[in-house]
Amino acid sequence: MRAVVKLGGALFRREPNVTALRDMGKVLGVFVEEGNQLVVVAGGGENARMYIATARKLGGDESTCDLLGIQLTRANAELLRLAIGLTASSKIPTTLSDLPHLAGSGKAVVMGGLQPGQSTNAMLWLRLRLRLLELRFLLMVLMWTAFIRRIRRRTRERSSSDLFTWTNC
Repeated sequence: MRAVVKLGGALFRREPNVTALRDMGKVLGVFVEEGNQLVVVAGGGENARMYIATARKLGGDESTCDLLGIQLTRANAELLRLAIGLTASSKIPTTLSDLPHLAGSGKAVVMGGLQPGQSTNAMLWLRLRLRLLELRFLLMVLMWTAFIRRIRRRTRERSSSDLFTWTNC
């Protein structure tokens, strides 16, 4: 089974709850140990909101505020990665292109935000869209395989001289 889980602000308070993080890490770790594929997206929580508000008061533009929030989501992701333990990938992805490689490692992928202007909720939806694209690709592969089988059956029915002409049509 594959799952994408978004963990939000309740888990990441001003003073993170170590017991809650450990408990969540154990549950997610067991899920991966059972052979499941997992992507966990950590939100910024109260700390991110506080830092972003402070940056705005200091005159920070939206892009700067977003980057600050992203850094805090990645810090939260690091806490989750530590809580999950050895069943988590040792790398926190910083781009969407890192995700497929890490997701295929057999370990949980824990990540924070990726780019300014995109919330971790939006990132979760983007990942789900990518999953739909993967399903479409799988469907295309299955259809292509069926097409190749049909061609092979037809080629067995034709003589070798017919085959050359037929494949070049």
